[in-house]
Amino acid sequence: VKPAPSRSTQDSEYVRHHAKYLAIKLLGDLREVRAVPVLLANLDYINPDIVVVGSLVEEGQRYIAAEALSKIGMPGVKPIIDKLSGQDEDELSRRLCCWTLKRILGDELSQLRLQIAIEETRDATAKANLKAALPYFKTEREKAAEERAKESKQGQK
Repeated sequence: VKPAPSRSTQDSEYVRHHAKYLAIKLLGDLREVRAVPVLLANLDYINPDIVVVGSLVEEGQRYIAAEALSKIGMPGVKPIIDKLSGQDEDELSRRLCCWTLKRILGDELSQLRLQIAIEETRDATAKANLKAALPYFKTEREKAAEERAKESKQGQK
């Protein structure tokens, strides 16, 4: 038996990333609830096969763990909110958590669930972190109302 030819480090790096991508994707496809902590820990893992040109790539295509969490659905909501309340200034993680919540609950229910979490928490830091996530859940109606308010302010000047 001859030994297998050794691979270059670049090839082995690709294989490892490809396997991780497939494992994360499979956990989402299987809707494996026990994988929620692992997926949250890998939330910012980037799909190595996606080449980003501009902003045409949706978050779920680029960040496969966020997509997997959205497929798992409701069992991931509380852990996602817990992650939002515990983080400080990680804007990417906050954005991905919010994107995932919107995929699971929609804008209005996500906003409501976040407001409930804000009211229930006693920790000032957690409350501030949750409030920092609220702008990601503005509904189209709220965005339009803000736009009208800006226009009327400019018209009054």
